[in-house]
Order: sequence, then structure tokens, then C-alpha cells
Amino acid sequence: MKPAAKAKATNLADKAASNLARIGEREVRTKAKEYSPNSKFAPAGHRRISVNLKTETYEELRRLATVNRKTAGNIIEELITKYGDKVKAYKHPIEDAK
Repeated sequence: MKPAAKAKATNLADKAASNLARIGEREVRTKAKEYSPNSKFAPAGHRRISVNLKTETYEELRRLATVNRKTAGNIIEELITKYGDKVKAYKHPIEDAK
């Protein structure tokens, strides 16, 4: 092996070792990182969802949240736990006709 090639190989090995050390440091910093209370992450034991609502339904949900001084999530949870068993299944016009 030529001296220049050997120097490049050593240099690449040093760079790789340096990169691996930085990755390890980053993982340690990331694990210890505290998130802002204003973050959009769901708290422990919760799951973040997104739903599509008609504009009128969304406005009614916001109105209920304001009037009842509850979050929209709390209202949805309450509706599901109290009235979820009363929701009717969707009947497909073709598949259910058979």
C-alpha cells in the first residue's frame, strides 16, 4: 500500500471513529432532553389523533368546549365512553344488500 493510500485509510478510520463518538453523544443528549409544555406531543397514556369533521360539527364542538369549559378531547372522550355503544354501523348500499 502506498503511503498516501495508507494515510487516507487512517484518516477515514479516524473520521469514522469521530462520527460514531458524536452519534453516541447526541443520543445521550436527546434522551435527557425535556420537551416544552407547549409541545404538541400527547402526554403519557394518551394518543394524538386527527379527525375530519364537517365545518358545522367542528364549530359546534368548539362552542360546546367553550360553554362547558372543557377541552374538545374531553368532550369526545365523554361521548365515546357514554354513547359509543349506541353508534350505528355504516350500511354499505351494495355489500349489505346481498
